[in-house]
Parts: sequence; C-alpha cells; structure tokens
Amino acid sequence: MDTRSRDNGTYNLDQNRLSLINTSRAMNTGILLLHASVGCALCAEIITVGMSLISVQATLNAHGIAAPVIFFAVSFNYFRKYRHFSPFKTALFFTFFAAAADFFIVVLLINRSLEMFSDMLRFWIPFASIFLSTYLTGLITNTGRNAMA
Repeated sequence: MDTRSRDNGTYNLDQNRLSLINTSRAMNTGILLLHASVGCALCAEIITVGMSLISVQATLNAHGIAAPVIFFAVSFNYFRKYRHFSPFKTALFFTFFAAAADFFIVVLLINRSLEMFSDMLRFWIPFASIFLSTYLTGLITNTGRNAMA
C-alpha cells in the first residue's frame, strides 16, 4: 500500500483511486441519465405537439412509432460514444426511466388516473419497443466494434 506524507499526516493513494472510481461511476450514470432524459423529452414533445394538431388516437399511433426510433437514435449515440453499461442494462435503465417519468408526470400529475396502465397502445407497447430498440442497438453497435477490431 502506497502512502505519502502530506502536511503532518498521511493519505492513502488507494483511497484517492477509490474516490476517482466513485466519481467515474457517477459521471457514467449521469451520462446515461442525460441520454434517457433526451429520449423522454423527445417523446413528450411528440405527444404535446400531436395532441394540439391531431386526434388522440393518431397521436398515440405516432408516439408508438416514434418512441423506438427516438430511442434508437439516442442509444446509438450513447453506444457509439460512451458504452459504459451493457446493452441489457442500458435498455433496462432507459425503459424504467421512461416508465417512471410517465408514471410521476403523466399518471400522477396530468391524468391523475392509473387508466393508462391498462392501455396497451399508450403504455406497454411503447415501453416494450423502447427496450427492444435500445437493446438491439447496443448489440448491433457492439457487433460492429468487434468486427472492426
């Protein structure tokens, strides 16, 4: 164990490394959180604009199509630049983050009803497609990296 004297005391270099690792994990999680937030914000924008321009059913259809495309783009950027977590963990995080955002914002604050959970088109299909598009994007970008190496 490497210790060095500093001002009347000693400090342990292993503790400094541990602190650096914890900071790095926090930054990695922050980057993942930022990407998930961008995906959710873009999906929310589709819902907001759609509700003001077209019918509710057409907006839900557009959201159901756009959600996997949006999260494909967001996850492609994440996996291409960062890839701190596995495709499975990233897909799980994106899906749970989007579900939590919908629960706390849409269900509790806007609709004030749990009705959304019973609707396949409004809840379950978009989240399943977010998970699948993120997971498959991670696998594909990983395969591309392995083929190039």
